[in-house]
Amino acid sequence: MPEPLDPFEPDDDAHSDPIDEEERASLIEDLADLAEFREALEPRGFRGVVIPCPDCEEDHFFGWELLRGWTSPTEAARRIRRALTTRGLTDDEVTEVLSEGGLPAGSDLE
Repeated sequence: MPEPLDPFEPDDDAHSDPIDEEERASLIEDLADLAEFREALEPRGFRGVVIPCPDCEEDHFFGWELLRGWTSPTEAARRIRRALTTRGLTDDEVTEVLSEGGLPAGSDLE
């Protein structure tokens, strides 16, 4: 049986629109802030941060590495969909999990 593709690797054919200079500067600033948070908090045992979600009104935990390598919610949903289907969940089950997590849940994410 062949090895399944790593579900957390980005799609080869996936592409994103380029960002403008203002978005780029904001992203660089956010990454610098994240590095400072991690430097201050990780030695104290913090493994990431909890961020309130305005869409589902729940808090979500994000580990340092996930935050550092964060992609768009759509790309994250694609990766999670691949991971869950690789593990045997049905399309309906995957859609339910993505919806509960506040991520785009359409099956067109594949």
